[in-house]
Amino acid sequence: MIRQSQRLRRVLRKYALDARLARIARAKAERERAHLLETLARIRSAQNAVSCGVASLNGSEAAALGEWSERLLHADASLQPAIDRATVDCGETGRVAHQAKGRMERIEERIAQAMRTEEQQSSTRSESRLARPRTGRNRQP
Repeated sequence: MIRQSQRLRRVLRKYALDARLARIARAKAERERAHLLETLARIRSAQNAVSCGVASLNGSEAAALGEWSERLLHADASLQPAIDRATVDCGETGRVAHQAKGRMERIEERIAQAMRTEEQQSSTRSESRLARPRTGRNRQP
């Protein structure tokens, strides 16, 4: 039975590593998502600034603002799939971390159960040794 608890401890270490890697991946995905959202906010702020500065422009200035407005619109549109992927990654890595934590808890319960069983077997063996009557074969004169 000691082998079983040792094996369970190895499995527990593996799940602990899985949980740690999932937490690291989740933190990375959350940082990436936050960075992308900050970039999106800056793009939208620039779009607002470009759209507000339309009063009394000559032809070349209006063309430049139109070009910048179009570029910002394309940047906004191209950033959205990356934000969606980062959001999905955050959820997925959170789910993996939660599953690994659940596995760890189940293995910890099994380890505790195996240790209790090992203690019971050990105490049963020691009680049976004490309760056996001596036969006298091993006695020296």
